[in-house]
Amino acid sequence: MNPTNQWRWQLCKHSSSLILDMSDEMAFLTPYQSCQLTNEIHVDDSFNVEDANYFTYLQDTLLNLNLWSRAFCTQTALNATAVKRFYKPVMPKSWHFKVNNQQRRAIPLLVALYSDFAFSTCIVLEASTNFVMLLIVEDQFQVSDTKSLKQFDVIKVSIDRIYDIQLTPSVSKQSA
Repeated sequence: MNPTNQWRWQLCKHSSSLILDMSDEMAFLTPYQSCQLTNEIHVDDSFNVEDANYFTYLQDTLLNLNLWSRAFCTQTALNATAVKRFYKPVMPKSWHFKVNNQQRRAIPLLVALYSDFAFSTCIVLEASTNFVMLLIVEDQFQVSDTKSLKQFDVIKVSIDRIYDIQLTPSVSKQSA
């Protein structure tokens, strides 16, 4: 899917979710509610050059990994683009996750988080010296007795909580 200058970000009046209006016949509904978004979204915000560049980069990169379907890669890239553009800053929630004591030279695009209950593949959306903002890829990720994260939820954690992922052919393809 290639972005066009016709694409527009909007807030859905019924669900208060962020929508990417792609044409008269197609719209993409993100899982992000207005309360999770900055006040920078306007009534009819265009999908700008930065959005298009990031979306295209991420979609192509995910497709080249051959881990997921084309539809899932597109959906993930659209959600990640929405987060990068409009998501409110979040505070780190590192205490839910196991510490990784290995030295880190670089931060890859795909990383793993481990809780005492499960692990999740995550996409790195932003990285600083001490923290990373991640997009959850798994359908559900149990992080405590009472808390689970859903697919495309966003979490910020300290760098020492992320693990490298060994990409092997045994990783199953996920459909959208």
